[in-house]
Amino acid sequence: LSKTSLIDFKKIKYFYIKISVIKKIISQGMPPTINMLTMSIGQLIIAYFVALYGYQAIAGYGIGFRVEQIILLPAFGISNATLSIVSNNYGAKQFDRVKQSFNTAILYGFTISFIGIIMIFFFGENIISFFTKSQIIIEYAYNYAIVASFIAFSYIILFICTSVLQGIKKPKIIGYIGMYRQIIAPLILYSLVVVYFTMPINILWYSLFVVTSSAGFFMLFYLRFTLNRTSINTK
Repeated sequence: LSKTSLIDFKKIKYFYIKISVIKKIISQGMPPTINMLTMSIGQLIIAYFVALYGYQAIAGYGIGFRVEQIILLPAFGISNATLSIVSNNYGAKQFDRVKQSFNTAILYGFTISFIGIIMIFFFGENIISFFTKSQIIIEYAYNYAIVASFIAFSYIILFICTSVLQGIKKPKIIGYIGMYRQIIAPLILYSLVVVYFTMPINILWYSLFVVTSSAGFFMLFYLRFTLNRTSINTK
């Protein structure tokens, strides 16, 4: 660094704290931070409600959740790549490439999800049986994994939209979506399903599908509106 012209260690002004820069960093970093925090809280919330069905249910959920991650891991990679590509093209004012990157990432993500659905549908019970021999736990895990494989489409939309919004420096909505998806909606809906109406656990999985899908569709429409408005304002 000292061999470049980026900083001169002999000039004290280079080390002054600039409030404007700090504000920009916080405005960009806080929404994703809140989103990550709500994800942790969301896991605690759903685990609490699943545990009300007994230890076998929570064991099945834990295994099913790990199987679900097999599908989502490639999606994480795609979303991380999307963030880099989008931010690069946004900085270069190549807004058509930003949209193209988003559409391509969604296509790849959906393809992975479709493969994941087929894999879980045909081989899910075999995969789960590596973790437990209890037929009851296998049934809990498989039923969750089947629903979760369809939820993966919404997860991919959320991951990629989050990356694009960060890449174009408009991440404010991310924290609000995280609070809705992980805390507010689950507390209301899961309480009704599990505590008030005492429905079967499969209804809880369907409730998770409803919450995640609604958040995904809203994020998708919001992102498209934001991209269109950004393109218009920069012409």
